[in-house]
Amino acid sequence: VNIIPVSKVSIDDTFSHYNFPDISKDIWIASNPKIHTKEMRALSIYKGQLVQIIKEWNINNHNYLTPFHIDNIALSYPEKVDSDFSWHICKFFKHMYDKIENPMLNPNGLGSYVDDYLDDYTREERTFWLKAVMEL
Repeated sequence: VNIIPVSKVSIDDTFSHYNFPDISKDIWIASNPKIHTKEMRALSIYKGQLVQIIKEWNINNHNYLTPFHIDNIALSYPEKVDSDFSWHICKFFKHMYDKIENPMLNPNGLGSYVDDYLDDYTREERTFWLKAVMEL
């Protein structure tokens, strides 16, 4: 069981979103998991499998990006994914490189960013890391 403390936010007595703590930066991140889950379920089977491959790679390589960040990068990945995963993995790493260069607005419409956990130094480090991976 993964238990995460959250703060439920309502506007005019109507549920709006949850705030999740980011302990490393001492900030709250706004999110609506129902919207996120709906968007992730709308992905094709192959794109969903690609996301799982990237997340597994990320877990085995220092967790450079959060799973939520990877999900949102996947939601912005424009390619139609087929069973040629090796090709799409290369293209997805290029897409991640392009996306992490600048802050990524959270698509939940709450004005937060999915990459608030990255400061300027860490963002530059992750960009350097992705460039090195693409050159392998």
